[in-house]
Amino acid sequence: MVCSRDQTRARQKKKRQLKNKNRKTNKSSTEKTPQVSKNELRVINKVVEVEESITEEQINNNIIEQNQEIETLSLIYQNDFKQVQQDPQTVIIVSFLYLEKILSIEFTFGDDYPSFGIPMMKVICSVLGSKYKKQFLRHLKKVATSLIGCGAMVFRIIEEAKEYLKTLSSIKNTIATITTATTAT
Repeated sequence: MVCSRDQTRARQKKKRQLKNKNRKTNKSSTEKTPQVSKNELRVINKVVEVEESITEEQINNNIIEQNQEIETLSLIYQNDFKQVQQDPQTVIIVSFLYLEKILSIEFTFGDDYPSFGIPMMKVICSVLGSKYKKQFLRHLKKVATSLIGCGAMVFRIIEEAKEYLKTLSSIKNTIATITTATTAT
């Protein structure tokens, strides 16, 4: 991302203020407070960068895109779609069948979605164990991250989720077949 000179200076100023604050806190406190690590500083810089880069106009554009996406998703998924909350953040749930059980994905839209960020996602499913649920969610976040800036992405995430689960079912069936064949011999 290309930053203007003012944005770079503002970011550097925030870094200095944070470092000075940590130094003052460490000197004045009898307890040791942890220093900010390089990774934490990178995260802070990224947050500052995103906050500085999102304008009111972009937030309004994101809200318009979110509303259009919600309308489209409600038409596509009909009874499998539910909008739970609209203010302060939009929360929607899309459900579909997986291994004859309902799997739901909850999406929460932030101000930065879809231009600069991905929706927060939560998988609700009794069929997937916690290990598979974490892998599945990690995969969906990776897909979503690759779609940042491409506009509305929930439909693509859901379709990718269905494909991923088909592949997972196929692998499980293959393992079960091999196990059955091996124990039969």
